[in-house]
Amino acid sequence: MWHLYNQYLEPYVWVNGVFTTDEVKKIAQNTEPLQPGLICNNEIDESTRRSDISWIQINDDNNWIYQKIQEAINWANTRYYNFDLTWIEHLQLTSYSAEQRGCYAQHLDVSTSAKTQFQTGLRKLSVTVQLTNEEEYQGGDLKIYDGSDGQIVPRQQGTVIVFPSFMLHEVTPVTQGIRKSLVAWAHGPRFR
Repeated sequence: MWHLYNQYLEPYVWVNGVFTTDEVKKIAQNTEPLQPGLICNNEIDESTRRSDISWIQINDDNNWIYQKIQEAINWANTRYYNFDLTWIEHLQLTSYSAEQRGCYAQHLDVSTSAKTQFQTGLRKLSVTVQLTNEEEYQGGDLKIYDGSDGQIVPRQQGTVIVFPSFMLHEVTPVTQGIRKSLVAWAHGPRFR
């Protein structure tokens, strides 16, 4: 079974070995064409975000990806966060290239819109799956802030990172190669 790491020492949880190398390759082949990544107001803002994305809609061919993500979220949530969760957004494949100095400046994943929260619930857990072998790119660190200078999360291929969506985080500029990740958000009713 999976191993949950640093659950009480870090502002995030990571689970190694959720996806194998072959599964990671299959995920990368199972996506729509990439388009520019948008920021929260559905605009392109290269001073904030330089990445390309595609959405992975759930279907018979990729249901297994959603199942594995759901299992990892449930496993981490049960052991650490115990948030009330109800559903997961469509998965997003994100590509950060050195050519564009791909990055995503410090941001939160929660919505500040009361209307959005009322209609869909609140993003409670953010999830990142490392798709690229860590030796194939430089830079592109996922950093999570908890009042410190930020902690760089593990980069092992196939690893799942889970953290509260209200945590400040960023992806630093990629300086060599391409970093690909799969991103998901687990929703639930507003915190009480």
